[in-house]
Amino acid sequence: MKKGNTTPIILDVYRIVGGKKAYSHNHAIRVNNHCTISVAKKQSITLDFADVEIVTCGFWATSVGTLFDNFKGDTIRKYVKVRNLSDENKQVLGDMLVAAKEFYNYKNTG
Repeated sequence: MKKGNTTPIILDVYRIVGGKKAYSHNHAIRVNNHCTISVAKKQSITLDFADVEIVTCGFWATSVGTLFDNFKGDTIRKYVKVRNLSDENKQVLGDMLVAAKEFYNYKNTG
């Protein structure tokens, strides 16, 4: 099996969302596109949330949660990382990941 690109991508979420709040559906889609391409290429991507104070559940669901529709959880965990998250935002991410796994597991298995 071909190994992925070993050069990790660091995605500056603050730059994409243009400020301290990550809530826009369009911005989340941009983040998701970067993640989808990286995972498909087996390339690590780190979402850097430095200076981002608020990340809504909707942003997480669109940017990361929808990855479960095309990739297994182990694959997502292997290639997609996050850093510089507040404890509150980590909790929101964790809750969303549980819900997304359940939703896409049900959707994809019937």
